[in-house]
Amino acid sequence: MLHIPYKGTGQAVAYIIGGNVDMSFATASPLLAHIRAGKMRALTVGAHY
Repeated sequence: MLHIPYKGTGQAVAYIIGGNVDMSFATASPLLAHIRAGKMRALTVGAHY
């Protein structure tokens, strides 16, 4: 893996959907619409209580 620092989740999402980046570690809430639309796939969801 290669770490690519983005300024925000929006920029990372654009690169993932565009096929330029294979994966990302991010919180689920900004990605839910893309996951539900089938543009992205969540491999795992974790929670910290």
